[in-house]
Amino acid sequence: MAQSQNNLILAGVFGRISNIVLRKWGAKTVFSASPDFSNHKWSDLQKANRKRFGEAMAWARATLKDPEKRKYYASKKKNMQTIWNAAVSEYLKRHTPRNGGQPNP
Repeated sequence: MAQSQNNLILAGVFGRISNIVLRKWGAKTVFSASPDFSNHKWSDLQKANRKRFGEAMAWARATLKDPEKRKYYASKKKNMQTIWNAAVSEYLKRHTPRNGGQPNP
């Protein structure tokens, strides 16, 4: 894993370029290979959680189109949280696997 400190060219640069990932780690920029999950076998719980998260994204997208609901989530968000995060968080809390995915009361 290569590291860079105080490099003016890479200052503030992060993300993926081809198969290289640049990320900030403290005051350093760290270079690493892109993770490869092509041969990874997801467990049934992982598949269920990924599906639930996808449903949360779709629900938040549809819900936040309504101005009234947008205002509601604006009032529910905490400190540095966005309206989007507040909506997704509420969905995930209400649709937990412990109760079979049914909404909590």
